[in-house]
Amino acid sequence: MERSFARIGNFRRTAVNYLLVTSTEPEPSPSDGELIASAAAGEREAFVAIYERHHAGIFRFARSMTGSTALAEDVTQDVFVALIRELKRYDPELGALRTYLYAIARNVSRHRLRQQRRFVGIDVAPGKEPRATDDPARAAMQSQVVTRVRGLIKGLSSRYREVLILCDLQGLSYEEASAALSTPIGTVRSRLHRARKQLADRLVRSGRG
Repeated sequence: MERSFARIGNFRRTAVNYLLVTSTEPEPSPSDGELIASAAAGEREAFVAIYERHHAGIFRFARSMTGSTALAEDVTQDVFVALIRELKRYDPELGALRTYLYAIARNVSRHRLRQQRRFVGIDVAPGKEPRATDDPARAAMQSQVVTRVRGLIKGLSSRYREVLILCDLQGLSYEEASAALSTPIGTVRSRLHRARKQLADRLVRSGRG
């Protein structure tokens, strides 16, 4: 009898542990390819998921390229409008969605800047402004440094600026940047090296001024 109760107790503990494990395991997120396929089939939620997954990175890239929050918002919108048009033609086998979106963002940013016929001024994103609870002196210094670095990055030629933003600010690998820019990996490496050197030289010169 005692053995029977022991077996029942063990079974209950096993069942409870199984339920706890299975109930707490999160469902795997769909891949970009799966979301693209669903969005192409007309599922609005799938496209919303794509947007939520990638829009922040595209916005940061566009903002660093253009120097303008307002212009970056326009570029981001244009990128995802373009994606809607290309959903059925997009082929995941030809490259990751992230690099595909950066490639669109690069072209749209360049087009927008050509329309401006001059570089727009640097501004500060609302979410990056110092909070009231921050040390005012420290917050002011940080804001000045960020603005100065953004201005120096904006001053680089587009071929150096875009590779610096993709690799150093957005964290893309050489291979991903190569795909986004349609440029050989060796060229990405050399441009990134020159971009870093130019930025470092400009930081030194600006510090002296």
